[in-house]
Amino acid sequence: MAGIWKDSNNTIIINPDGTYIWTIRMSGENTIWECTKGIISNYVLIETAKYRKPEKIEWIIDKSKQYTVYTEIPEDEWEIYDSKKAGYQMIYRGTSFGLRTDNHVTNYNFAKQ
Repeated sequence: MAGIWKDSNNTIIINPDGTYIWTIRMSGENTIWECTKGIISNYVLIETAKYRKPEKIEWIIDKSKQYTVYTEIPEDEWEIYDSKKAGYQMIYRGTSFGLRTDNHVTNYNFAKQ
């Protein structure tokens, strides 16, 4: 399971220790739109922290605030959760996986890189 998994605009890095980093980009953009960190337990992604691109005009003007890899995001820009938030369940389909919430199965089709 450890490795780099991608679909069109999403990348999930799964580490051998069971932690993950999920980076989301808007279609056609190189900058990060949203990024979550967490742990995987029983094939469920459990968020422990989240970064979201600011909706402010300064973000567009100030290129230093446009991150292209998660390691560029300063620690003070991560929202750290007091409690863990359960999110998506991983559903394997052969050599790839999709994600499911309580409401629906997503269109994500992550393939290992």
